[in-house]
Amino acid sequence: MIIFIFLIYITRQTQIEIYQFNASSNFSDEWVGGYFRNCGDVEYFGPSISRIFLNLESHSHIIVDAYLLSDYSSMTDFWIDESTQPYYLSYSQKYCGSTLIYFYNISRTLQHKRRTVLMEFYLHHGGLISLKLSIIKCQYECAGCIENYHATYQQWKLHQYSLNDKLSQNLDGWTFVSNNSQYQMFGCGGCQFQQFLELNYSTELPPHQDVLIRFFKIDRNTLIVNYLQQMTAKSFYNIFLLIFLFQVKNFL
Repeated sequence: MIIFIFLIYITRQTQIEIYQFNASSNFSDEWVGGYFRNCGDVEYFGPSISRIFLNLESHSHIIVDAYLLSDYSSMTDFWIDESTQPYYLSYSQKYCGSTLIYFYNISRTLQHKRRTVLMEFYLHHGGLISLKLSIIKCQYECAGCIENYHATYQQWKLHQYSLNDKLSQNLDGWTFVSNNSQYQMFGCGGCQFQQFLELNYSTELPPHQDVLIRFFKIDRNTLIVNYLQQMTAKSFYNIFLLIFLFQVKNFL
């Protein structure tokens, strides 16, 4: 007799709602670029708005559920982290006075590991009624969703998270080799980027085996990282940096 045994491995990942917006509160809550209006008893904020979300927990995905209205029969652009996003869309319609208004429900699930989210909505007329932002936490609760080494994922530890404030006022130990300036951008709720040609960073590291460095930059120029006794980065715009250390219990 032949017995076939099938093992099913189920991975549970936790979805957590981390943010809600409702225009009925008449509180912009760091969304910029819009103003409050109403269509009957429906309040909305628009037409073109943006916001930055900082210091998210480690996660593998983000989920955006938004409810908007527009007097156009087609939605305009929805952007996350400077990239236009496809999304699931459903809508209804009714008249606001003599104008036919479209009400849109949009939903987008996006693979995402950065601890910062830049979000933008561009509408011709209309605005945001409500929004919910959720995250799916990292598998195994590992730091930064570093899952390339499943047997040792818990040994990755966050060492440094730099240049992560909205107005880029704290340089976190970075020093500029050449002249630098601050660049303000609408697409992240009016946040500031550091514009530079070259800058340095140094830090003392605890005993470790490997180092993982993640940058987020806003332009398409190549970022050159020279990691020796100190780290030098060359590019034009940079805002976020994460350094993870792979730590071992017995480091020789």
